Amino acid sequence: HDDMPCMDDDDLRRGLPTVHRKWDECTAVLAGDALQTLAFELLADPALGPAEVRIRLVETLARASGAEGMVLGQALDIAAETAAVPLTLEQITHLQAGKTGALIRWSAEAGAILGQADTGPLRRYATALGLAFQVAD
Repeated sequence: HDDMPCMDDDDLRRGLPTVHRKWDECTAVLAGDALQTLAFELLADPALGPAEVRIRLVETLARASGAEGMVLGQALDIAAETAAVPLTLEQITHLQAGKTGALIRWSAEAGAILGQADTGPLRRYATALGLAFQVAD
């Protein structure tokens, strides 16, 4: 949803017209909602693995995409645009760790969760990768 006019107002994503530009804003909101719920549907599928693994995947994706992750990062980004004082490096790093960074971190952790392994090393790697992505973006 961050491409929408009420947020980043982007016309292009990866070189192609954004959904709200190609179709309309209603279609963009519904497509975003559908894709997010599809992710949770796929993670909840019993064919994916044991219930405790699936529950952990759903829980960690909800945290990464919700108010502790991507949503928080986007809210901080929007607030920063009108802030009276420039953000500190620490605040910028926190902002960037949300947004796409939280989802990159989750995607790395998900592999460890599926393999029932320690998520720590992949989390540290993906945190740095997510920050690098956000800075480059």
